[in-house]
Amino acid sequence: MNIKIKVVSLLLAMVMVCGMLGGCSRLGGIKTDDYSKVAVASYGDSKIYLDEVNFFARNSQYVYEMYYGTDIWSNESYAGIADYIKQNVVSTLYQTEVLADKAAELGITLSDEDKAKVDTAVSEFFEHSDEKLKKACNITEERLKEIYTKNALANRVYESTYADKDISVTDEEAAQRTVEYILVPASESKEKAEEILKTVSEGADMKETSETNNMSFSTISFGKGDYENEIGTVSDTMKDGDYAIAEVENDGWYVMHMVSAFDETATANKKTSMESSKKTEIFKEVYAKWLEGGKKFKVDEDILDVIKFTSPIYEAPVVQSTEAASEAVAESSEAAE
Repeated sequence: MNIKIKVVSLLLAMVMVCGMLGGCSRLGGIKTDDYSKVAVASYGDSKIYLDEVNFFARNSQYVYEMYYGTDIWSNESYAGIADYIKQNVVSTLYQTEVLADKAAELGITLSDEDKAKVDTAVSEFFEHSDEKLKKACNITEERLKEIYTKNALANRVYESTYADKDISVTDEEAAQRTVEYILVPASESKEKAEEILKTVSEGADMKETSETNNMSFSTISFGKGDYENEIGTVSDTMKDGDYAIAEVENDGWYVMHMVSAFDETATANKKTSMESSKKTEIFKEVYAKWLEGGKKFKVDEDILDVIKFTSPIYEAPVVQSTEAASEAVAESSEAAE
């Protein structure tokens, strides 16, 4: 599993949702009401409390169950995922502590706008979150505001690491082309590929042609040098609207249509991605220096083990059948009459 530790930004904090604890009022001998008093970890003299770790851990649990099913915790294919989630949360909060601790030294504070966003985030959580989720979180407005404020401050420190650096990316560096293609498999022949090329170049729809011939169709955006095969070399010579064939060993023949030799939307997205990568690389270098000879970070694994993922917290929305929906509409109409 590729573990990436990132700064918990204000944006992330604003959308985080806490999950249910299965109705338990006591876990591992610690009352949930006391989570805000029990330290899981320490960074120098600063403490990271169980309620904060639990808040983000339950959010992660909720998301994992939403995407992978509520049986993920007993699924052998995901063995170790619970420990991964908890360690990732603690590592991320450690990073947050390091950055927030640097704020005073760097003279970084939150603006009135930042503070207003924190207040809004807190209000939105309590006003719009499901009642059962809020009860399970068992976190006060005061504590949630402290957590969001710390995250926001850490995010400002993160931004300061690249604020005076050139992270710009030119259109030429990010240039993306968009191609749609029909893959004529290697089990077919080049003659078949040429036949399809003739058909689509004369105006036939690419997707419909692929379906007629029971072949795969796709649209991709990529930059110069991304494909070190004929897809790359052939596409280098194509202009908007051009059709061509690229042969790739073991795959077959790609009948390509150049939708856009310079896709502005795809290029803009690529620029954003490349700029983000530059920010991350700059931050990692600065952060590594900050950790040298820094304050000690300690984790109480016994306390962390209090958080278990045994009771599912995600409930899939109930999808009403077409028949039931029709009956409901009919009943509603009758009532209106």
